[in-house]
Amino acid sequence: MHTYDTNGNCCFKVKEKLSDATRRRLAQWRRQRRIRGPAPIYRKVRFWMRTAVILDTARQQRDAKRRKRHIQGYEAQLDWVRDHLNKGRFYNDPEWVASRLADLAHEFKDVRTFVEVTFTERDGVMELDYQRRPDKIAQAARLDGKWVLVSNQPLAPGQSFVDYMDWMLRVYKNHCHVERRMRNLKSDLPIRPIYLHRDDAIVALCFVSVVALMIYTLIERDCQSNPALVEAGLTTTDRVLGALTSLCLTVFLTPSGYEVSWLDTPTETHKLIWQQLGLRDPGSSVPAVRPACQDGCSMGDSLLHFTWMGIKWEEQMPSRPSHYAQSGVAIVEGAPIYPSLRLVRCFSLCYAENR
Repeated sequence: MHTYDTNGNCCFKVKEKLSDATRRRLAQWRRQRRIRGPAPIYRKVRFWMRTAVILDTARQQRDAKRRKRHIQGYEAQLDWVRDHLNKGRFYNDPEWVASRLADLAHEFKDVRTFVEVTFTERDGVMELDYQRRPDKIAQAARLDGKWVLVSNQPLAPGQSFVDYMDWMLRVYKNHCHVERRMRNLKSDLPIRPIYLHRDDAIVALCFVSVVALMIYTLIERDCQSNPALVEAGLTTTDRVLGALTSLCLTVFLTPSGYEVSWLDTPTETHKLIWQQLGLRDPGSSVPAVRPACQDGCSMGDSLLHFTWMGIKWEEQMPSRPSHYAQSGVAIVEGAPIYPSLRLVRCFSLCYAENR
């Protein structure tokens, strides 16, 4: 049961079952006071909730059009049945016609109360008639476009009820952000499948995934609050990472024992992202030529590494990586050159360090 007052407060009354320990204490208390009868099993609980009825005019028009379209569809099916009554094999059978009308009522169950159907049989002749019920239609139209928000949050000191309803609606509209973050955690930052067995390792993996999700969310928040990035269409983290993926660092070893690296020419989009998100230009931190490491002399299984912004990255590159073939292969001093080591991870880590 529930009741309302003039301020939109709703009092709910529910029955809560008492635990066995509570019932024993209550029975002992009743015996001490010589109260006859068994101890109650349930207790009445009252709590107040504040409700707000929201009217969406666009949804109101959609609900009215949808109801009208379904009523017309129901009437069209009834007209077809009425035109075929007392004809053919099936429509001469009253039981089959009654079952057909029941199927139509189940198919159009959302509007069957708005149409009164009368089916009669007299002297082997069947008749079907129907008419709309304007009172039921008008009663349903009163709820078109309306939905209810309920909250148990008390009013702040000096807060009017109108401001409180605005707060309720704003909080409800923002709940989609939480759902989007859960979607990112399940799709963009997948945790499963987990190839771990120890509980501490699984907890560590989940913690790292949550931290990555926080970085992902912070990037998206800053992108959506930055007018320059919004104008460029970079409103989500996926778009930012997709734009940065096109930037590639190429590292190769020469037979003379040097490691040569260069960065692709950044586009205006790359420069805009670096400037608006507070990232330094990576081209100034990448060495152009330096002596190669001792372990990277063999091009058959070379260990490519570089230091960018104080972070050392290493990657074991096979002799012919298939996923690098799309960028092409060149020959310098008799050694093949493969583009490698994309910088998206570096950008994300640098952004997290700044924040």
